[in-house]
Amino acid sequence: MVIREYVIAHPVEPIEAIDGVAVGQRLPPEVTLAPIEAPDMTYGYVVMGDHTLIVDPETREIVQIIE
Repeated sequence: MVIREYVIAHPVEPIEAIDGVAVGQRLPPEVTLAPIEAPDMTYGYVVMGDHTLIVDPETREIVQIIE
């Protein structure tokens, strides 16, 4: 819930749609991640269409998709 509230309060420009997006998929290096600046939070995020992708910035792996 904290992540959802954060990304709503800190909107970013959406990226172009990527086919077959799923948890565990790695995003390409050209996709810029916005940091989630909250205590004990090490994830970044991007918005793609109506979805917010929560991403591990070290591996660039999608860890959650919020619709």
